Amino acid sequence: MVGVRMPEDLQAEIRGWAAKQSDKPALAPAIRRLVELGLTVKPKVRPAGRLSAALVADLATETIDSLTVADRPKRKR
Repeated sequence: MVGVRMPEDLQAEIRGWAAKQSDKPALAPAIRRLVELGLTVKPKVRPAGRLSAALVADLATETIDSLTVADRPKRKR
């Protein structure tokens, strides 16, 4: 188990994303899914230094939104 601190507005964004998913995952499963998806994509540009939380969230959102319903079962869990 890993504890993560994050601002309320980021949690709200994750909950909003989760509400749009067909299975409506709770917060913890939604975070796991977003992290797993984020680890499978290559960033378009490699920024110098650490990635900001907002950039990571944007990359994950773009990737998830680009998946068609047919592609979703193919991704790793």
